[in-house]
Amino acid sequence: MPDQPFSGKTIALPESRMLDVLANLFEQRGAQTLRCPLVSIHDTDNREAADQWIRDFIETPPDDFIIFTGEGIRRLLKFSEQIGLRESFITAISQTRTLARGPKPTAALRSISMTPSLTAAHPSTDGIISTFESLNLEQRRVSVQLYGQEPNHKLIHFLEQKDAIVETVAPYLYASESEQQQVEQLIEALIQHKVDAMVFTSTTQLNRLLKVSTKLNVQQALIKALNSIKTAAVGPVVGDALVAANIQVDFMPENKFFMKPMVAEMARGWR
Repeated sequence: MPDQPFSGKTIALPESRMLDVLANLFEQRGAQTLRCPLVSIHDTDNREAADQWIRDFIETPPDDFIIFTGEGIRRLLKFSEQIGLRESFITAISQTRTLARGPKPTAALRSISMTPSLTAAHPSTDGIISTFESLNLEQRRVSVQLYGQEPNHKLIHFLEQKDAIVETVAPYLYASESEQQQVEQLIEALIQHKVDAMVFTSTTQLNRLLKVSTKLNVQQALIKALNSIKTAAVGPVVGDALVAANIQVDFMPENKFFMKPMVAEMARGWR
């Protein structure tokens, strides 16, 4: 019989895109899972702008391409295929200096047989800024794939201060107001101690949970509940956000910030 480190445990999963994959990783190891996608991810509501950005990228590839998320590059590849320009887009990417914010955009590039020219010193906006700090960006065209529709004024201001010419694209958006009742039920289950662990794979999930709990006037009760169970973060960006919200992080992979290493870390440490 396979090792069952989570036997008898209920683990809450707010993951959206890879929910079934993540749930299977836990269920194969004996867990009961409480599936509650906190955030729905949709294509941008301005496809015309995204398609034009792809055409411009192909016609005149930028000097630098900052890729914030794997989700972003995957959707751009999908859009380029839908307008018959996938191979041209991939060729254009290969002609730019790419900077991946972290392991997920790196993995997305590897899916098209590329590796990033640069990887952020830390998987965050500050990590990207630190990586570019010593480089000459004067009059270089820098394209930025944004995180959702967040304009990231801090990064844009930094690039403009370096005299770069900045272009942005937002290929997807978060529909965070959907399934309100389901989120409320998750919060209730946490506060009533019906869950043994909570697994966070993005800061957006945490933000949604805190926002809804604030509307319900139970945020402090929620934070107390999360601190009474095991909490896992897929990587340091999520881990830092949890700590900033006064929530302890019990499990986080040491270097490979993906779901499988996170589950393996939990299985090793939760005995």
